[in-house]
Amino acid sequence: MKQVAQILKYPGWNVKPSRFKDQLLGLIMMIMAIVPLYVHATSDKPQTSHSWAQTLADKKGAIWIYYFQVDPFVMENEQGDLEGIEYELMAQFIKFIEEKHGLSIDARFQHIDRFSVLYETVKNGTGGIFGMASFSITPTRKKEVLFSPPYMPDIEVLICSRDVPIVTSLEKFRSTFSSLKALNVANTTFDQNLQALKKDQLPGMEIENVANSNEIRRRIATEEGLFSYCELPTYLMVLKNGLKLKRQHLFKVQREGYGIILPMTSDWQEPLHEFFNDPSFRPFMNRIIRKYLGSDVKDLLWDISQQETLEGNKEVMLLTKEKEIQNLELAKNALELNRQRIIIYFIAITLFFVVLLVIFVYRGYKQKKESTEQLAIKNDKIEKAYQLIEQKNRDITDSINYAKRIQHAILNSNDYLSQSKLEHFVFLRPKDIVSGDFYWAIEKEGKLTIAVADCTGHGVPGAFMSMLGIAFLNEIQKTNLSPDETLNQLREKVITHLGQDKNDRDNKDGMDVSLCQIDLKTLEVHYAGAYNSMFVIRNSAVSIPQNDQEEEPGMLIHHMEGNEEKVMVEIKGDKQPIGIFLKPKPFTKRIFQLEPDDVIYLSTDGFPDQFGGENNRKYTFKRFRQLLFHLHQLPISEQEGKIEETLTQWKGQRDQIDDICVMGLRV
Repeated sequence: MKQVAQILKYPGWNVKPSRFKDQLLGLIMMIMAIVPLYVHATSDKPQTSHSWAQTLADKKGAIWIYYFQVDPFVMENEQGDLEGIEYELMAQFIKFIEEKHGLSIDARFQHIDRFSVLYETVKNGTGGIFGMASFSITPTRKKEVLFSPPYMPDIEVLICSRDVPIVTSLEKFRSTFSSLKALNVANTTFDQNLQALKKDQLPGMEIENVANSNEIRRRIATEEGLFSYCELPTYLMVLKNGLKLKRQHLFKVQREGYGIILPMTSDWQEPLHEFFNDPSFRPFMNRIIRKYLGSDVKDLLWDISQQETLEGNKEVMLLTKEKEIQNLELAKNALELNRQRIIIYFIAITLFFVVLLVIFVYRGYKQKKESTEQLAIKNDKIEKAYQLIEQKNRDITDSINYAKRIQHAILNSNDYLSQSKLEHFVFLRPKDIVSGDFYWAIEKEGKLTIAVADCTGHGVPGAFMSMLGIAFLNEIQKTNLSPDETLNQLREKVITHLGQDKNDRDNKDGMDVSLCQIDLKTLEVHYAGAYNSMFVIRNSAVSIPQNDQEEEPGMLIHHMEGNEEKVMVEIKGDKQPIGIFLKPKPFTKRIFQLEPDDVIYLSTDGFPDQFGGENNRKYTFKRFRQLLFHLHQLPISEQEGKIEETLTQWKGQRDQIDDICVMGLRV
């Protein structure tokens, strides 16, 4: 309550008992001053703050910084954060002493919504308490509070409403301003300036107290017959922002400068002086003033504040700056008018083109309507043609599916593989509905003969070739020939029945064949091939018989990666097809001794040639051999499914490029 008592003693609260209205006004103002102080004094927030000496000793401390919003010194932005010249000054001060002295400062900013309450709070405070509200350094205040050194010149000018004329003499001033109302913030330098004017020039001046300087500027800009004082930098700033104010050339007030206030008992003046005297302070302050006021205003303030500058020159400087701002405002208005003119032109041009567009759209609509009618007639014809094509396509597809059933019946009618009691699988995947790849088997006199063939082409042409191949093999094997003799006769029949000639380049149809004959008692296998090879996999080493008459080996050994005990014998066929060939020669018979648990694989080139994988490349025979290595250990009944799964993963969404046939048998 000591703070309340101090306010009641303040001269601003003295009221004249002669007038009831004045007494009531004074009572209301006193209550308005007491309530914030009481709320502040009973706040739940901790009021503890530390002296500079204690902070140095503990290497940490808490300070309270009270502020009253004054543009552009300290204010809250739209996000509720503090900004302004004095706020950044205090933030830099805290950073400076923390870094220089190795301290940790807990700085708490507290808003107080009345200037006089803030002043009394700091005046009667102790410890680390500061006040920010664009405080002018005056002799009277120096007796009540401590100040930081001045950080910026303090010049206040007399402002008025736009309807008030600019006066050039005291006589004109008295006659003009005697009927005007002055707006004031109590207990501020504005109050001191206005009281001095009232005493010396306008004894009958009417003064109305308002909450803050922002309200003063707002009302003077929007109402008539008002005047007050304003900080020069603030005046220039709001003038730039388009606020409609006038400045009178008389009664300008210049004081020592603006400063931060502290209690008389505070020892924090020492680090403040240390900060203000640091070489980095002046460049920092110039940057902050320039940030909020502009470079031109910063330079103007320092020039006007110099004592050696003549009063007339100071006024010329101000008038020049006001003229620049007015010209800038005119240019801005001209730019706005030009922008509006451009918008009008743009809208007019846009409307013109919209009208043109409507005309074109309407004409297009009429043409489209006529075209739609014609198109409907054409679509009807196309629809009928499409239905006819679709019906023919269904007929063709039905025919091919029927051919597929015939082909499968021929392939499946041969049950010699099942009768041989050898475990086996056949993976046959046509590219189209019917296949150019086929398999064939027959058993005679204890010998099982097996063929896997790849005919030229696929689909229907390939299927016809496969039917011929099966028919020719059935006819040839009536005499139970060896594999090489069988292939020789098969080639002759293909050439004869297809009427092939060496000089006919367009008739090169034929087939690639793997043909083996297994003696089911001795497990000796005879093999002959047209391009294609036979693969045998076992777990023990294999000796390869050598034939010095061959230009290249007829059998190759492949090892499983990571397991050298796994051996694959590739029994190669001759490099010539079943069909017309430039330099034909008799097919070669190769003999190989099988062992129990050996696995035999016959295949066409459809799987190794299939494109897929990440880089869309061929699967290759190398990968195919490794696949067979991994598969041969599985039961034969599972291997067909694994081959299909591997093909599906490799191919992905790509098309199958050829027919595929893979056969496996376990001895």
